[in-house]
Amino acid sequence: QNASVDILYLTSIYWSFSVIAASSYGDIIATNSAEMLYSIMVMYVGVAVVAITTSRLTTILAQYNAREYKIQSELDRVASYCKYRNLPSPLKKSVMEYFEVWATQKALLDEENVLHKLSPALKAQVMCFIFRDMAESIPFFRGCDNMFLSAVLCCMEPQLFAPSDIIIQKGQHELALYVLVNGKAGVLNPKGELFMKLSSGDFFGEIAFFFGTPRTATICSITFCDVFKLLQESFANVIKLYPDMQDHIDNQAEMMFNEECNASYAAKLDMFHLNVVKVRLEILGVYQKGDW
Repeated sequence: QNASVDILYLTSIYWSFSVIAASSYGDIIATNSAEMLYSIMVMYVGVAVVAITTSRLTTILAQYNAREYKIQSELDRVASYCKYRNLPSPLKKSVMEYFEVWATQKALLDEENVLHKLSPALKAQVMCFIFRDMAESIPFFRGCDNMFLSAVLCCMEPQLFAPSDIIIQKGQHELALYVLVNGKAGVLNPKGELFMKLSSGDFFGEIAFFFGTPRTATICSITFCDVFKLLQESFANVIKLYPDMQDHIDNQAEMMFNEECNASYAAKLDMFHLNVVKVRLEILGVYQKGDW
């Protein structure tokens, strides 16, 4: 009762902080000015730490919920479209699965937009990192100048294909090279049957890309396929900037083409020899024609 005004104010502030911080309700309380000042500082720091931590957690949850909301909103619009067009259940399921992958992998990352906004130097570094193990596995890029290779990689466009999508069609006139980054694809024979599989790191479409011929085979995606596409026109623009690389690329492409032709010829020759053996065995009566 006989305390000074300063002590009364200090005591009032101390009890105010105690109520806000929900502390000092036990048996141990501050009994003098020094203890009250120390307690006020500790409670202030404690409340500040709790407030900052809560704020950060709230921000993280809000960002996570925003991503989930964006994905769900996109899927809801697609579902509404499928219902409006009265799509059959199998087709609707395929559409929804595609957009689910697209929303989670592409819509949020927006790789094409990100790469487009990067400076040429940064984009080259990013593309070289993505294709760090693949560039040397592509024969006609093997041994190329690093600057030239970076310029070529910067021209590649990311694309996403759903399972059973036709990536290239036999007989189609499209001058583009494809590199499979993620996923599995397959080469189809004339009957539409799968006879060869492609996986991450494989490339295809090189014959039409270099020699301007129609597509020699049909390639279909088996799983969701993340590919990069290189147009011949973009490649030609890079070659103009690096004319010294023209002969190297032409020689590598010609060697690769000759190897494929020799392999194809060898396969046809083996089939011919097998047919000859079959005919001779049938003549000898060892096997009947229907047994093969």
